[in-house]
Amino acid sequence: NIYPLALLNEIEKLLLEYKKENNILHISEFNRIISGIVLSQPVPFIYERIGEKYNHYLLDEFQDTSVMQWHNLLPLIENSLAGNHFNMIVGDGKQAIYRWRGGEVEQFARLPELIAKDDNPILHEREQALRNHFIGRTLSGNFRSKAEIVYFNNRFFRFVASTFREETGHVYGSPEQEFDPKNTGGLVTLEFLEKEEEKALSRTLSLIHELLEDGFEPGDIALLVRSNKEGALLAGFLSANHVPVVSSESLLLKYSPEINFVLAFLQFVNDPADSIAKASMLNYLAACGKVKGPGRNTLLQLAGKDTAAFREYLEREGYRVNTYYLAKMPLYELCEEAIRLFGLKNGVYLRFFLEEVLAYTTRFSNNLGEFLDWWSERQEQASVIVSESMNAVNILTIHKSKGLEFPAVIMPFANWKMSKGKRDIWIHPADEKIQNLGTALVPLSPQLERTAFGQAYREEKSKAFLDNINVVYVAMTRAAERLYILTSPPQPLKDLSRLFISYLEHEGSWDSARTVYNFGEKSPRVKKPRAGTRHFAPAELVAAGWREKLKIRTSSADVWESEGEEKKTRGLLLHYALSKIKTREDIPQAVHAMLTEGMIGREEAEALIQRITSLLDHEEIGLFFDGESDMRSESDIILPGGEVLRPDRVIIRSDKVIVLDYKTGKADEKYKTQLGRYVALLGQMGFGKVEGYLVYTAEGRLERAV
Repeated sequence: NIYPLALLNEIEKLLLEYKKENNILHISEFNRIISGIVLSQPVPFIYERIGEKYNHYLLDEFQDTSVMQWHNLLPLIENSLAGNHFNMIVGDGKQAIYRWRGGEVEQFARLPELIAKDDNPILHEREQALRNHFIGRTLSGNFRSKAEIVYFNNRFFRFVASTFREETGHVYGSPEQEFDPKNTGGLVTLEFLEKEEEKALSRTLSLIHELLEDGFEPGDIALLVRSNKEGALLAGFLSANHVPVVSSESLLLKYSPEINFVLAFLQFVNDPADSIAKASMLNYLAACGKVKGPGRNTLLQLAGKDTAAFREYLEREGYRVNTYYLAKMPLYELCEEAIRLFGLKNGVYLRFFLEEVLAYTTRFSNNLGEFLDWWSERQEQASVIVSESMNAVNILTIHKSKGLEFPAVIMPFANWKMSKGKRDIWIHPADEKIQNLGTALVPLSPQLERTAFGQAYREEKSKAFLDNINVVYVAMTRAAERLYILTSPPQPLKDLSRLFISYLEHEGSWDSARTVYNFGEKSPRVKKPRAGTRHFAPAELVAAGWREKLKIRTSSADVWESEGEEKKTRGLLLHYALSKIKTREDIPQAVHAMLTEGMIGREEAEALIQRITSLLDHEEIGLFFDGESDMRSESDIILPGGEVLRPDRVIIRSDKVIVLDYKTGKADEKYKTQLGRYVALLGQMGFGKVEGYLVYTAEGRLERAV
């Protein structure tokens, strides 16, 4: 292991440099830093404020607390006890399942003694303070489970404790759980299946149907597994068989075939030469029957060919994929296009994936390559979010189930190895032949037992066995009414199934020809009314292309004709430019603004300046752009009924008011009528003398109409 150690050393150097440059600390370092302070100071200054504010402390789940964490908390406990205040430590050594995270059950079992105190006088003083105030109480009553379940668990774990006394004695030597003998009606079923996933899945499905027929709701049932992989397997199988499931782990988006297809499609668009992405796409399409023709091997060979051949094949199958066009689409639209193009149906997963895409584009960017890099990390957390009140079968790991209870529990894969634990352990060689090697990481193999580190090997194997027994204990104590344990024929290495068989042999019940053992009997179940929460989801994901439904006008209707940009006229542009001009000097600035906004091109801008200049060269028209009078351009006149009129230009002089209306077409009587209405309204508004003129821009002609 010298090479991994060297690599770890280099990584640590880079990490230290990064933390120094950014002035940061990893949160896991705080316990170690605090430990260095509290173990050297009788009254650590860092706790002064906390000790003043709080008098009582409750430490829950103490069996999973690390030695360092406990030592760090001791000054607060000691200070509280010195003030004669009440403190409480709560835990259950049989539920210590977080040793891999530093939890040390031994320090709970040996309270009030402190472990790993060495010769530290401060720790010895704190231990004495604990001894002086310590009162141990055992809460042995079980108010959760039926009598039959508690009785079975008591006898099973009593057998385990007596058989493996060295490994479990300090934890399982405590009194057994007490139960109400009147609280009967529970059932424990221990069933041996062939060690095949398909049989365990099928049997789990049939048990769920049995429970539903017996009056249980889907939300009353929990499936407990050791790993997320097992949870995902169960969730996929049950969902395919129309059983509603809830699982934070197994509903991860990355487990959806449709999501993986969309990601492969995005990889292909990002890099059309990516053979793995093309193979993933074809594999999904073939599995779903969306493509016909050659077998899967031929399709995978096709993925290795050039992009043109791949696109031609998809086009023959009815999927037109233009990577050049797709690469220019916004990221969210691109995902919708993939869903629409290939007719993807898993709406729930796709909806949550699109929400992830939208959140990314809102917060970061629309860059496809960057999104794919981001998703490679995000996929471990992104999942379908469902309401906890949803009436569905619960799938969760045993570690997540700790502290919970369910009316019915099924353990579909209760066949793990009891020797499962660490693969490697740290040792301290202290060998004169190996200089400067204070610590080494070595494989946990049987050969280690025959070395000077045999004691370390045996201790680790013993702790690993206890860890696994505790996991079994947590799983088997979650059930209130029914517990179903599906295991397999025994294998070597102390399988859990071997342990069950040993227990049955001890009880005199084992029969090699028998596969099902029942303890207790089914009892009628009265359905409890559930809260009236209703859950619904759209039947399918709607991903229709908005471009076919919406037409976006690139500027206002005052500039473009209603038919669109392609039919804009020079007269409309001239009309718009005149609305932005107060005097002749404003012409270049107004036209440049139109050019900047993309309304006209450079050649059109030059022509427009010439047209406006020519129009204002008209002797009478030019007088209306002298800038000496108060001018209002395109100002609204709101009538009492809410109608809005908008004269093109109103010039307010000391002796009169002049109204101009620009017209790009030929003369028409309706123009005069409209202008007359403007003049009349201004008169009603209190302006004395009002004149009205029509400016025909195409002809460069001025006509007084009112």
